[in-house]
Amino acid sequence: MKETQRLYCDITELYAGSLGRGGFYGIARVVAEIAHELDVLVPDTHYVVFSASLNRFFRVQFRRQQLLLGRPASFGFNLDRLVFAFDQHCGRWLESLPAGVAAWLKARLRWMATRLNRGSFAPFSPGLVFSAARPKFISRYPRALQAQQLKLASLLHDFFPLLDGYDRPRQAFVDAFSVDNCLVLESSAVVIANSYFTRDCLLQLQDAGQLPLHRKLAVAQLAHECRSPQALSGRGQVGLEAAPLAKQASPFLLAVGCRPGRKNLQLILEALLLVHQGNGAAGGSAIMPRLVLAGAVRGSINRSIDNPRFASVRSSIQLIASPRQDELIRLYQRARATVLPSFSEGWGLPASESLWFGTPVLVSDTPVMREVCGNLGLYFSPERPEELAQCMSQICRDQAFYEAQQQLIVAAKPTLRRWADTARDVCSAF
Repeated sequence: MKETQRLYCDITELYAGSLGRGGFYGIARVVAEIAHELDVLVPDTHYVVFSASLNRFFRVQFRRQQLLLGRPASFGFNLDRLVFAFDQHCGRWLESLPAGVAAWLKARLRWMATRLNRGSFAPFSPGLVFSAARPKFISRYPRALQAQQLKLASLLHDFFPLLDGYDRPRQAFVDAFSVDNCLVLESSAVVIANSYFTRDCLLQLQDAGQLPLHRKLAVAQLAHECRSPQALSGRGQVGLEAAPLAKQASPFLLAVGCRPGRKNLQLILEALLLVHQGNGAAGGSAIMPRLVLAGAVRGSINRSIDNPRFASVRSSIQLIASPRQDELIRLYQRARATVLPSFSEGWGLPASESLWFGTPVLVSDTPVMREVCGNLGLYFSPERPEELAQCMSQICRDQAFYEAQQQLIVAAKPTLRRWADTARDVCSAF
C-alpha cells in the first residue's frame, strides 16, 4: 500500500451485529479481530461505518476492548450506535419515496447526523477501504466509494448458496447473493479470500461464468488464535453462566453453530445414537459422551433433536443459546473434543479455536478442514455416521489416545496462525 494512501477499516458489520445481543460469531468475529490487528499494524488506520440513508461512510471512534468483545459501541447509550440504528431503518424506506422528497429528507438527516457526530462526516482523504463485511453490505458501497474518492479491498468468506443445495435456500436469496457478489467483485480493487479453499471456489464460479473475473485475487487465511476477554477487561477468570457442566462426570463433545443442512447436525445425532446403541449392546459399562450444542437456537435444531428416532439420546444433549465469548472459551476448554461435521466451511472457526486451546477436533474430511487442521484433526466422512461414532468412542474412552492427541496439539501451537498473521496477509494484498 502506498504511503500516501490512507487506510479506512470498515466495521459496519460490527455495528449491525451490536444492535441486538452483541453477537461475536462468524463474520463479525473476523471483522473485529482484523480491525484490532490493523490498528496495531497500521497505526493511523481510520474506522468507518457505511450510512445507507446518506449513501456515504462516516468515521467512528476505535474502541479496542469493545471490538475484541464483539461490541463496537460502548456499553449503554452511544450516539454513533443510535445514529447507525436509525440509519438502517431509514435507508430502505427512503428508497421507496419520490426522488425529491427522499433528497429533502436525506439533507435533513445529514444535517442532524452531522450535528450529533461532529467530525464524523468531515471530508475523507483519498485512500483504501478494507471491508470483511457480508456481500449484502459491501454491495451498497460503490457510489459512496466513488463520491468519496476511495478504493475498496474486500475479504470474501464463502460462496455456498451458489455451489451446493444442502441448506436449500430460496431462489430469491440465491439470486440476491449472486448479484451482491458480482457487485463486490466489480467494485473492489483487491479481492482477498479467507482460505485457499474459498479462493478455489471463486475460481470455479468464475470459470463457469457465474461470477466476473478479477485481476487481483489474494488469500489471507484466517487464524486459530482465540483471545480471552478477561485478559483485557481485568474481570478475572472466565465463568460459564449457562450450565452446571463441571458437576457432571461424563465427558461432553462440543458443536458450535451446528444445524441441519450444510452444517450437518443430523450426522452428529446419528453418530451419538450409534455410540449409545453400541454401549447398550456391550452391557452399558462404557462412559457415555454427552453433546453440547452452542449457538443460536433454531426451530430446525429443536425439531431434529426432538425426532422420536433420537429419543434414547435426547437426555444426553444440552443446548446453550448464544454463549458470550468468555462462555464459549470455557466450553472449548472443558470439552473432550469439538465436532465440526460440515459438508463445507469457508474456514471453520470452531475447529481452529479448539486447537488454540489444545482441545482435540473431530472434523469432516473436506479440503478446507485439511487446510485448517492439517495433521492435528481426527477426520471422518461427512456422510458416514459410523466413522464419527468411532472417533467419538475413541476420544472419550481411550485415555492414552486422548492425551497423545492433546500433546500433539499443544506441541504444534507455535505454528498455529494468529490474527496478526491474517492482518499482515491482508496488508500484503494491498
